[in-house]
Amino acid sequence: MSLEQQLCIRVILRNGTVKEIDPDLKLDPINYCLLNNTNTKYEIKKNNNIIVYLNDKNNNTITYVNATDSSDSSDPTSYMEWGAVIDWDGKTRSLVPFPGFWINSTIQPNANNKFGFIRFNFDVMFGSLCQYSSDDSGNLTVMSKTIGYVLDQPLTIMSTLNNGYLAFFNVDDNNSLLPRELYVRIISYNDSKVIQGTYVYQIPQPNMIINSVCCDSTLFYIDCIVSVNSNNTTRYILIHLSQSGLPSFLGGEIDNLPNVTGLSHKGWRAKTMPFGGYILGLTVL
Repeated sequence: MSLEQQLCIRVILRNGTVKEIDPDLKLDPINYCLLNNTNTKYEIKKNNNIIVYLNDKNNNTITYVNATDSSDSSDPTSYMEWGAVIDWDGKTRSLVPFPGFWINSTIQPNANNKFGFIRFNFDVMFGSLCQYSSDDSGNLTVMSKTIGYVLDQPLTIMSTLNNGYLAFFNVDDNNSLLPRELYVRIISYNDSKVIQGTYVYQIPQPNMIINSVCCDSTLFYIDCIVSVNSNNTTRYILIHLSQSGLPSFLGGEIDNLPNVTGLSHKGWRAKTMPFGGYILGLTVL
């Protein structure tokens, strides 16, 4: 599905006025397509290619993808991911190509806007975690980098209130007779060391797969919804973690799923809300 090929940013200020920003990045058409699809030649698990992050210095960081000189436009895996810092006048302050394959990358902003963001990607054979930040002039640079500690892509990365991150992984030893487990690693701000993490949830039966994890911080806990698939049936489990990433208690299963004619429960995406509760959403093309 393709959208109108125009990027418009609107910033709502505290006084109620709206700042219009229309950057001219000359983006490739693929940026305006919804690619979250598993029924094509290339399995793409991204909802959006263009993502805008608000910084703390009257500018925005925009991530997008563009073709390289050798790219095959029909092959999304050949595109490179870029980061651009745009000020509120629409001027490009810096333009940085990100390493690795964009279809396997994950970007998560810090809880504090002025501390930038973290990005996971596959670099040749190994996974890497890079923390980025922009200075007062809008220069986007790498602060710290960790390479080769893991080969699997995280299910999700979330920001913590202490300006660090939690990376969630699906642990699978390739033995279908053993249950999978959800594992979290603790990452400190601007630190290349990854603190040894812990298991936060074990699915109760073999032959079950953890599809996704969505987390958000509340006043006291980090609430996560774990999507588990078994025999074409999806279950949603609510778990609570401490702000340090350690498991606190299991919140039970979400069983009051919407019953919409023609839509399968397997496709719902679950998202927690900061003040409790959750949102279930589904993209229908």
